[in-house]
Amino acid sequence: MPTGVTVAIGAAVVVATVVLVAGVVAPSAPAVRLAVLAVVLGNFAALTADLTAALCTAGIAWLLLNGFLVNELGTLSWHGTADVWRAAVLAGAAVLGWLVPVFRPERRSRREIRRLRTWLDREAVALLTHRDKEASPRG
Repeated sequence: MPTGVTVAIGAAVVVATVVLVAGVVAPSAPAVRLAVLAVVLGNFAALTADLTAALCTAGIAWLLLNGFLVNELGTLSWHGTADVWRAAVLAGAAVLGWLVPVFRPERRSRREIRRLRTWLDREAVALLTHRDKEASPRG
């Protein structure tokens, strides 16, 4: 899927999440609001496996978080270190989510190699046992 389409889908997911969080989570719990947005962003990044789209979506998520979940009236403003941490949490969630599918195939292939080695070992033992039976004189 093209990155632009993925970013558009990510933006829609983030907007829906912000609307939901604004209605459900109290404004007095900004850490919970950030955590919900970070979890959704990480899952989105894991599903798409597109780092560029995940980071662009994290940027959109930060703008929406700042404008609607922190300031609550759509006004963007800079809150110093707190905004740096919020941006870092969202970017970190995007990167961690993106890493999930990157390492998943490697883990699966290691499992398949282990199964293949086990099967080959069994076949080798069976073949050697069969040869030994054929080579032994019957008396």
